[in-house]
Amino acid sequence: MILVIDAGNSNIVFALMEGEEVIHTWRSKTHARVTKETFSRGFEAAQASPEALRGGILGSVVPNLTLDLARVFKDYTGQDLSIVGGEGFDAGVEIRVDVPGEVGADRILNIVAGIHYYGVPLIIIDFGTAVTYDVVDREGAYIGGAIGAGVGISLKALHSETAQLPLVEFGEPPSVIAKNAFDAIQSASFFGALAAIEGMVERIEAELGTPVKTIATGGFSSHFKGKTKAIDFFRPDLTLQGLRLMFERGPNG
Repeated sequence: MILVIDAGNSNIVFALMEGEEVIHTWRSKTHARVTKETFSRGFEAAQASPEALRGGILGSVVPNLTLDLARVFKDYTGQDLSIVGGEGFDAGVEIRVDVPGEVGADRILNIVAGIHYYGVPLIIIDFGTAVTYDVVDREGAYIGGAIGAGVGISLKALHSETAQLPLVEFGEPPSVIAKNAFDAIQSASFFGALAAIEGMVERIEAELGTPVKTIATGGFSSHFKGKTKAIDFFRPDLTLQGLRLMFERGPNG
């Protein structure tokens, strides 16, 4: 059994895994203080012992959390936490962008898992705090992508920057043409996101000159299942599987 940790901009996701199987997951807010209880509550809920752990691995896009998570993991388990992007780590993927160090750990992990499960070429769309499009060419190299505001951020910004518009939960409204403010906001956010997905996939394929497989992951991805032909596969645990693969591969790939 291993512990994989995905530290994102809004939440830290912890998962106990045995092979590909996710045994138990739990979350902590990114801004919350990391303590032994952050770890112990998940182990206790899973009725698992830290002594049974083979090790742990962290992928983080929040640098100031990395040392805290590694320190508390060591205190709780007695083991060192492997860190994706840390010294000696090789993802085994060629990164063909201007500044490879700018590519977040979560995106690298998605690429590793995407290639493993689906082959190349591919587009990975991650619907989280941000929405990211990552492109892997037919040679298996990461060649870049796009980043935008996630649907949750967009809805919060619309509410906070206007005087009368309500804060609306993301979801599909009854119709595109809405009859009230709540549905109108949902319509633009949901169908606008769908249009963005379809437009981006179409343009990426045109730029590559070949059809690609498209994988969706991230917290909001389930909303789009069955709603568009632009997404071929839905894999909510893609980042967690990327962490597992990196752990099994070891620090030197």
